[in-house]
Amino acid sequence: ALGIRNLILGKDNKSLECPVPVFVRGNRVEQMETSTVKTVILKVLTLIDEIIGDVDEDEDVVIGQEVKAKLGLGTLLTDKGISLIQGLYDHQIMKDDADSAYRFFKNGWLLITKDKVSTLKSYEELPDDVLVWNSSVIDKDYTITSADKVEGDTHYADFIENLARDDDGNIDYTNLETLKLGIGYLCHTYHPKDANKWVVAVDRNFDPNRKKSMGGNGKSILFDSLKSVMNVADVDGREFVIGKSDKYAFANCDASTELVFVDDANEKFDWSRLFSRTTGSFTVRKMATNPISIPNEDAPKICVSSNFPVPDDDPSTLRRSYQMEISSFYFTQLFEMGLTPRDIHGGKFIAGDDWEDNDWVNFYRYIWDCISLYLKKGLPKK
Repeated sequence: ALGIRNLILGKDNKSLECPVPVFVRGNRVEQMETSTVKTVILKVLTLIDEIIGDVDEDEDVVIGQEVKAKLGLGTLLTDKGISLIQGLYDHQIMKDDADSAYRFFKNGWLLITKDKVSTLKSYEELPDDVLVWNSSVIDKDYTITSADKVEGDTHYADFIENLARDDDGNIDYTNLETLKLGIGYLCHTYHPKDANKWVVAVDRNFDPNRKKSMGGNGKSILFDSLKSVMNVADVDGREFVIGKSDKYAFANCDASTELVFVDDANEKFDWSRLFSRTTGSFTVRKMATNPISIPNEDAPKICVSSNFPVPDDDPSTLRRSYQMEISSFYFTQLFEMGLTPRDIHGGKFIAGDDWEDNDWVNFYRYIWDCISLYLKKGLPKK
C-alpha cells in the first residue's frame, strides 16, 4: 500500500535476478536502502500498536512486537531483495535505446534523436508499465519551445570551444567534434555492445620529460557540468592505485546512477579496475548492506579526468578508452592574465546557480546537439 516493491533489474553475469528495494509513486521510482525499508516496517508495526491496541488479552505482549518477532527481519531483508514484497516484473525503467535518448524535467520529458528534439511531452503520455528514476528528473521546468532561438551569451558553447583550441589559440574543429561526441556518448545511457568505453579527458600539452602536466584546464568543470542533465556519482581517482583495492570505491553509486565521474586519476591509476564495469555488469558494494549487480545494459557510463595520458602499452586499456584532449587555454589565461573560467564567462560559474534562464536554454540546446551528433555518427572506431 505504501508503494514499496522489489524492482528486478534483470540478471547478472551468473544469471541470477538483480532485485533492489524501491519506492514507487505513479511513474516515479526511487531506490531504497534496506535499512530504510526496515525503518518503515518498524514504524508500521508501531502504528499497528497505536491503532489496534498496545497489548493482547493478557496485557503483557505488544502486538506489533509479536508480529515483528514472527516475521523475522533477518530473513525478510536479504540479498534477494525484500522476500515478502512482490517484484515489479511487468514494469520497466524508461531508458535510452540505440536511436533515441530521453531527458526528464519536472514539467515533462523530451525525446532526442539524430534528427531532432521533440517538444515537451506530458508524463501522462507514458505507458502505465513504464517507470522513471526520480533522480533522473532534472530539478527544473523545461521552457524551450521549437520556436526559441539561441540568443544572448553562449557561455557553454564558448567553454567547449575553448577546450578545443590548438596551441595558436584557434579552434581545432576536429578536436571540437571529438569533445561533442564524447559528451553525446556520456549523455546517452544506451550501451552499444561493440563499443562500450569510458571517456577520459587528458591535457593536450603533457610534458613527458616532467612526467606530469599542470592541470587546471577545465576537465573537471566539463564533467561537473554534466551533473545538470545526468544523475552523476563522484569517485576519487586517487583511490585507484595499483596494488591498492577499495571494494567500496563505488559506494556512491546505485541502480539509478547514469554516469560515474572518476576525478584526478594519477600516473599510478589502476585502469584495470574499470574493465569489468565498462564491458560487464557493474557491482556496487556499500558498507553494512548487500552488494548489488547492475546488468551492463543498465549500468552507468564512466568518465575520467586525468593529468596523465592513458598508458599506450596495454591494448585492453586503449580498446576501452575514448580520449578527449583538452587545451591549455584556461591554464594560460590564469597563468598569464590572472583570469579564472568564471572571469572569462561573465562572472558566472559554468552550469552554476548564478546562470540565468537564457544560459540554461543555450546549455540544454548544446547538450541535445551533442547527443544528436553522437546518435548520427557514433564514436570513432579508432
